[in-house]
Amino acid sequence: MDDLGQFIAGDLSEAEVRHLVENEWAETADDVLWRRSKIGLLASKEQVAILERLMMSMKSKSRQ
Repeated sequence: MDDLGQFIAGDLSEAEVRHLVENEWAETADDVLWRRSKIGLLASKEQVAILERLMMSMKSKSRQ
């Protein structure tokens, strides 16, 4: 379970977000929350902000 990283919203883990970004071309929080899942129905504004920061961090690391 530790390998999954933090849980963002519901059962959406950091590892799953990483997979969606790297393999499913998810580029925004909306891509993850609405297009590839329906977690957006339950995610709070704070959870969306956490996801956005995580995805920005992943993008900046991939550019290095």
